Amino acid sequence: MEAKPALRKQKKYDWKDSNLALFGSKLEHEVKKESAEHEPAWQNAGQEVGRKIWRIVNFQVTDWPEEDYGKFYDGDSYIVLDTYNKSGSDALYHDIHFWIGKYSTQDEYGTAAYKTVELATYLGGSPIQHREVQEHESKQFLKYFVAITYLKGGADSGFRTVKSEEYSPRLLHFHGDRRGVTVKEIPRDKKKLDSTDVHILDLGLVIYQWNGKKSNKDERVKSLRYLKGGADSGFRTVKSEEYSPRLLHFHGDRRGVTVKEIPRDKKKLDSTDVHILDLGLVIYQWNGKKSNKDERVKAMQYIIDLKEERCGKAVSEVLDEESTEPDHKFYTYLDQVAEDDDDQCYYAKDTTNELYRLSDESGTMSFSLEKTGSVTLKDFDGKDVFIFDTKTEVFVFIGKDTSINESKFAMTYAHTYLMQTDHPLSPISCILEQAIDAAFNFTSALAA
Repeated sequence: MEAKPALRKQKKYDWKDSNLALFGSKLEHEVKKESAEHEPAWQNAGQEVGRKIWRIVNFQVTDWPEEDYGKFYDGDSYIVLDTYNKSGSDALYHDIHFWIGKYSTQDEYGTAAYKTVELATYLGGSPIQHREVQEHESKQFLKYFVAITYLKGGADSGFRTVKSEEYSPRLLHFHGDRRGVTVKEIPRDKKKLDSTDVHILDLGLVIYQWNGKKSNKDERVKSLRYLKGGADSGFRTVKSEEYSPRLLHFHGDRRGVTVKEIPRDKKKLDSTDVHILDLGLVIYQWNGKKSNKDERVKAMQYIIDLKEERCGKAVSEVLDEESTEPDHKFYTYLDQVAEDDDDQCYYAKDTTNELYRLSDESGTMSFSLEKTGSVTLKDFDGKDVFIFDTKTEVFVFIGKDTSINESKFAMTYAHTYLMQTDHPLSPISCILEQAIDAAFNFTSALAA
């Protein structure tokens, strides 16, 4: 079989583009114009304990489905709000993260950054704000999810794009008893509803089961079986060709497993990890000979979830690398040729802590190194902004007595600082001095 080329290489998120320096630019004014006086997405946000995720679409903040929490498309940008309270207190605290996909556009991640500030303002200005870049997320962010899944493209080009208009609405009538239940499609006429029976209205992606007040157990059980699907149900006949085959890579250990969509290239199979080949109605789990238990368990759970999404109609097979024949059908679908991966290693070579001070006390903004090595809370003061670089994460401490200019551009200063380092994609957290008690990662990074 002739090898197929992988998707054309997309333009990656360019950390040299100061997404936060866009404030005051044409983009900011366009975002303001689109959001009008109030952002509808923020209504009731952060009013109760829990997590909420939004995706940026054409300068708009749109809801992200809860069933997809933990799944991120590498062509998109997202905002994640975590609302919590401390033991023994009813007070609510907030962390707001904007997440930048590897191929997210400047408009998208610029809007996400701006909207994060807007949401923080809506919540009173005290929430801790974070910048997260794909594959360089903070430990705090990763703890929010059982696993992080990176999917190719944007949500609009995502997998399982079955549209409701591809289905013809139909009304099914279930009638019978323990000796047998018949199912018949009938006109969608309200007068046809029979209170002694069960009906299903199938709209494609939305399904209603209507139980007549005098319907019996057998009719209800039969209709439930239809809802769950199955090879013989005839319900929701989604064809496998409606899916685009994809190869998923599972990598990690007991501390966490990440899931990433990769090109369907046989050379990309890693014997130390687990891979899933998802063909829609057929799913293969390929266990590398050196893969660990955590990767295998996570892959198994992932397949269970996929089957539930597809109403039980998908079948799966587990393949062990050492016992799978070279001519197995699994390998025939690995027909792409991946382009060279030009990802650079953006991790600090020098892991020494560094503390910098930002101040405009002299009339001009100055940036100076204050300390290296062990840093304690006593090294900070409330008159200025400090950048604390642990080399795995950057914290921006905003003193309660700082000037408006110092505090307004705190995230921008951190971003600009990181642009000059060998670890520009490190996560950033902006913390107000008066909210420092809620900044667990910051306080844990300080020396005792």
